[in-house]
Amino acid sequence: MTVARTLRDKMADHGMARVVSAHNPLFACLVEGADFDDIWASGFELSPSQALPDVSPISLEQHLEVTRRMVERTSIPVVADTDTGFE
Repeated sequence: MTVARTLRDKMADHGMARVVSAHNPLFACLVEGADFDDIWASGFELSPSQALPDVSPISLEQHLEVTRRMVERTSIPVVADTDTGFE
């Protein structure tokens, strides 16, 4: 079963999922270890972790690289919120 299917099934069973933001792979592992359903990777988490304001200063490539490392080190779904700022 894929991680996406796992999340869909949890939402179908309970109507919601317990999701926590993570700003790096270590924190993603802690989220998984705390038995949450999903990891949220957003600029709101990633920018401040680099001492940058949340005004989309990191590139899409940087955002996806951190998200990929989270996916590689965990077994629960990771949602990449890449909402604005990329050209």
